[in-house]
Amino acid sequence: MKTLVLVLLVAMLVVSNLYTYLYFISLNGYLKFTLQQTFTLRKQVLTEYNILKYYADYLNSSYTIIAEANERLREVLSSLYKDLGKIPYNYTLMNFFEFTGKFTFAYTDEMRDFVLNVTGVGWN
Repeated sequence: MKTLVLVLLVAMLVVSNLYTYLYFISLNGYLKFTLQQTFTLRKQVLTEYNILKYYADYLNSSYTIIAEANERLREVLSSLYKDLGKIPYNYTLMNFFEFTGKFTFAYTDEMRDFVLNVTGVGWN
């Protein structure tokens, strides 16, 4: 009887160890599969990140170029406003006939003063 209990106990231990071995083998396979999927997803995310980083760097450099151009345009506009302040009349608000009436005779004193004021040297 003792031998039968001992054999039964050994058989149960063998079956238990076999079950544990098979369980951990299947769990190991699942973990390897999950790890492989994680690596694939990581590679895909890194590829997308590199593409987005490229476009972000491109947009940043474009923004810098546009900001510098905008600053230069602001300086030119400021210079134009300074130069427009030197003109004695606001000719942009005149209608066509008033404008042609002022400049019909090119050598009037008013025109000479205007050219001298704008160019600083006269009819050169």
